[in-house]
Amino acid sequence: LGHHAPNVNIEMIVSRLIQFGKLGGFHFNDSKYGDDDLDAGSIDPYRLFLVFNELVDAELSGAKGFNPA
Repeated sequence: LGHHAPNVNIEMIVSRLIQFGKLGGFHFNDSKYGDDDLDAGSIDPYRLFLVFNELVDAELSGAKGFNPA
């Protein structure tokens, strides 16, 4: 796990991992200045919604190899 550059499209990364049947790990927190470790969704809750929307979409569409715990 590592940090990503600011304004990276995380939901696109999630959808690509699902598309290619790959695992991914995410450390969800928010930051405004550096690594603030704020609660996930505290600054921009819509971005967190988009990530979970990709996960729900994969589950409902029956994505091959998608088997959440």
